[in-house]
Amino acid sequence: MGRLVFSCLAALSLAGPALAQQSAQQPYAPVRVSIGDLGIRDPSFVAFRDRMREIIRSRDRARWRGAVSPQFRFLKDLGGGFDKRKSAVQNAEYAMRFDSVGEDGKPDRNAGWKTLEAFFARPFGHSDIAQRSLCAPARPRYNEKAFEALLKRTDTSALGDWEAIGPNVNVHAAPRHTSPVIEQTGLIFIRTEHRQSDGALRGWKRVVTPSGKPGFIREDSISSIFEAQLCAAKNNRGEWRIVYWVGGGD
Repeated sequence: MGRLVFSCLAALSLAGPALAQQSAQQPYAPVRVSIGDLGIRDPSFVAFRDRMREIIRSRDRARWRGAVSPQFRFLKDLGGGFDKRKSAVQNAEYAMRFDSVGEDGKPDRNAGWKTLEAFFARPFGHSDIAQRSLCAPARPRYNEKAFEALLKRTDTSALGDWEAIGPNVNVHAAPRHTSPVIEQTGLIFIRTEHRQSDGALRGWKRVVTPSGKPGFIREDSISSIFEAQLCAAKNNRGEWRIVYWVGGGD
């Protein structure tokens, strides 16, 4: 995935009636996942995360830059986004989309802050590639053989057809908070669907519940096994700093 993508919002007023005409999909037995937040175990990291959230709320660019390690770099840089000629802060701001441009052609001054906010709202966990660091979103743990059997049973792919979700996820009838909740589930791999018009679903994902009901969940409830991660680690003074961007993909 490389960089977190925020789609443009389009008119959704007709989504509800359209959903009512959808046919239910084939039910499936879900595979359970475990998503722990290791960040809550270390008081120094809890303090760092609280400080980052305050920096994000205040839009304090100087303090944000001070939170970036001079050794910041990209790992699994499949898109070739890391530029060795640029500073650590410049590369970090590129990863966080601080250079984004809005539809009007002007700089989007909120894009970077929204990207940071999304990461620091997620659980943090260890990474196989970013050693001695905590990364968000935390990778889900699961039984690989059971998941492979589910893929075979449903003739689907791990990349694009399934997403791991956190606990107590509300599945809505339409992609908005005020839409009725048709089911609540969580800590499973949930089936996802894709349509050409889904570019308008900013912040939402089209899914099918284990009982076969079509609906929508918030993207921030997802802990994908392929999603890009933002990682923090302690420096030699014991201070937490943002040190890695881990690209998404297998």
